Amino acid sequence: MQAIQKPHDQIILLQCTSVYPCPPERIGLNVLGEMAVRYDTLVGLSDHTLTTSAALAAVTLGACVIEKHFTLSKRMYDPDPQFSLEPQTFSEMTSGIREIEVALQHPVDKNDLSNLAEMKAIFEKSIVAARDLPSGTIIGPDDLLTKKPGTGLAPRLLPQLIGRRTTCFVGRDTLLNETHLA
Repeated sequence: MQAIQKPHDQIILLQCTSVYPCPPERIGLNVLGEMAVRYDTLVGLSDHTLTTSAALAAVTLGACVIEKHFTLSKRMYDPDPQFSLEPQTFSEMTSGIREIEVALQHPVDKNDLSNLAEMKAIFEKSIVAARDLPSGTIIGPDDLLTKKPGTGLAPRLLPQLIGRRTTCFVGRDTLLNETHLA
């Protein structure tokens, strides 16, 4: 590859395994990173598999070009269509690539706690009535459950609610709050 000289931004090297169809163990996705580093250039994949998985994986690994055979119908006379994507599958692959590109352009900071309250409300649980509780019911252990969302009384308060009396009718699966209890 001594013939390749700057400017590298005009050259894209494609990893290609000339096997039709190419089985997963011969795709060579590992070569993408090696080529990018060794030749300091952009890389892509010439994909001869029967599915879109290799292309999607290659984009995730840094490929900026995907070469994939295209056919209007796999029933066309020629050996190439059987290894090609029809329009619907090609479109789905392209949509997947675009989604991956967006995801890669927007890294997530797992230390960013700005949406913690929202996440807690979705994934944590609250105390709810296990059954209909008429007004004046003395709450027992079988009268309460915990369920999502976490916008009501926290499950850690369960022991403190046993023995308290309801101040009004509380329907089954209703999130309990202090106004329901005496």
